[in-house]
Amino acid sequence: MSGVGIGSSRRTLALMGGFVAAATVAPAVVIPLGFVVVASSAVGISPGRIARSRGWTRQPHWKIMRRAMLALLATLLVTMAVVVPAMASSPRIAPDAGAGIARLRVYPYGFSGDPAVDPIYVGADPDPWIEDSWILNVTGDLATFGLNVTNRHSFQAYDIRLRIAVNDVSLLNSVSLTITQGDAPNPQVLPPASFPFGTPTLANGAAWPSHGIYATWYANYSLGGLGPLGSANDTVVISVTVDGGFTDGLLVHFDADGWTVLENQGRSPIMSDDPNDTNIRNPNSADTTVRIPSVSSVALSAALAGLVVMLGIRRKKKSP
Repeated sequence: MSGVGIGSSRRTLALMGGFVAAATVAPAVVIPLGFVVVASSAVGISPGRIARSRGWTRQPHWKIMRRAMLALLATLLVTMAVVVPAMASSPRIAPDAGAGIARLRVYPYGFSGDPAVDPIYVGADPDPWIEDSWILNVTGDLATFGLNVTNRHSFQAYDIRLRIAVNDVSLLNSVSLTITQGDAPNPQVLPPASFPFGTPTLANGAAWPSHGIYATWYANYSLGGLGPLGSANDTVVISVTVDGGFTDGLLVHFDADGWTVLENQGRSPIMSDDPNDTNIRNPNSADTTVRIPSVSSVALSAALAGLVVMLGIRRKKKSP
């Protein structure tokens, strides 16, 4: 091997070593630059060649096309060799990482908890307090109803807190709660002073994921633990009485959250998109809002009922 060949090989090895070292420190800059170098070399462009000759652009078109194809192939090979393995080895983190596994449901007592079955579940709606929620319509300013909170996860959930949110705390007089099925009863009356303005914090310190109603006034009510789905204590039932200005537009919304574990591993990461997340909560599509029907909705219902009656009368008159 000639001295020139040996020198060229050493330079090549040195360049390769420098590229690897630089890519380790700053991959976002060095790897794309490497793409450019490889593609340029495949096409036949290099600073030395440009300096020696300006006739490269006068080569036949088929040669330019062949080198362009080689450049594309080289780029694809480098991408497969560098970028794909890097993507495969990176942990998948969901956009709402830290927001917990969504396996709790908060729904009115007497219903199934299945949005596809329960007639009071409302899907798409421009009002975030109404959208994707079970809607309890009340008739006056004193409302009494039952709520179920169910754990649909396959592991125990701990320190569950019911989040009681209101759209306007000035319209609220009090919220009274009593557990009627579940852990030891914990009767409590929450005055307006128990409703600070803000966004609830989950068990590991993360904020509730984007919900649409928060930040707002909310209070907390401890529910204790919930067993895994299918167990005797996977559901807690709460009796709730709200005294407030529903006729003036008060809305009361209920969420729940706590923390959970992997079996036999103490307070360990759960199987969710975020491997460091121990939170458990209801999804934004499995909660409950209490309201008084709006004037427009009542009028529409009355109009529809009147139309049905009128059609029935007309049919009777037409019959022989």
